[in-house]
Amino acid sequence: MVLWFSIATIAGFFTVFQVRQNAAGLSLGQWAVFVVALAVAASFVWLPSGATVTALREAAYFPTYQHAHPIVVIATWTTALLVAMLLVSHRLGRSPGDP
Repeated sequence: MVLWFSIATIAGFFTVFQVRQNAAGLSLGQWAVFVVALAVAASFVWLPSGATVTALREAAYFPTYQHAHPIVVIATWTTALLVAMLLVSHRLGRSPGDP
């Protein structure tokens, strides 16, 4: 599981750096759309985080006993990180894609 998480992290960094290099002129709004789209795409991969593993375990072993808690945890982290990126970008007065 640790190896899979490490590979996913490296792939995420590689993707963001490649987009920054090849599409440096993206506005803040375009970066926000890219990050949200990347998060949605990554959510379909079901990376083995704690909340994801819990959601998968409940779906597999307790199909009638599923809770929204793991999904709320994942959505909260995604929202918090997106808001943090937008606030830092606004405070610095530039888009994350600016060189």
